[in-house]
Amino acid sequence: MPELPEVETTRRILDEKIKNLFIKDVWTDYLGKSAKYSMGIKDPKYFSNFKKKILGKKIVGVERRAKNVLIKLVGDATILIHMKMTGHLLYGNYIFEKGKWIPKKEGALKDPYNRFVHLVFSLSNGNKLVLSDARKFAKVLLLIGDKCEEEFCETGPEPLEIGFS
Repeated sequence: MPELPEVETTRRILDEKIKNLFIKDVWTDYLGKSAKYSMGIKDPKYFSNFKKKILGKKIVGVERRAKNVLIKLVGDATILIHMKMTGHLLYGNYIFEKGKWIPKKEGALKDPYNRFVHLVFSLSNGNKLVLSDARKFAKVLLLIGDKCEEEFCETGPEPLEIGFS
């Protein structure tokens, strides 16, 4: 499971790479895989609404709260991604070929552990933000307005905030 330093590192890199880009499309194969885990984007109705609300939106920044990556969109929408046990986010140039997403270039993205792609955001610069999740436990939600604050009302203090001692 990624610990807070890994999530913060992911957040910083993503903020640099995807800030000010637009979401052109989103793809998933999570849908209906298991009724036991059909929450958030794993539920077909939820995913349909999720997709409708994020397409064409500009990414204004990437933040972190606890071990959640928060992709802030224009307006009051936030995409929450919790990578859980085996999830990790990858950024690069991917193509869909023979029923799976594969990176166009050689290198770290070709690591066999990165082959469990279950969620893909197509971005306005032609690159993709992908969630690779071997065990399919990752959580992805769309939070609108106050829902973002409600999601974190019971979490502890943030260790990187100025007031933390």
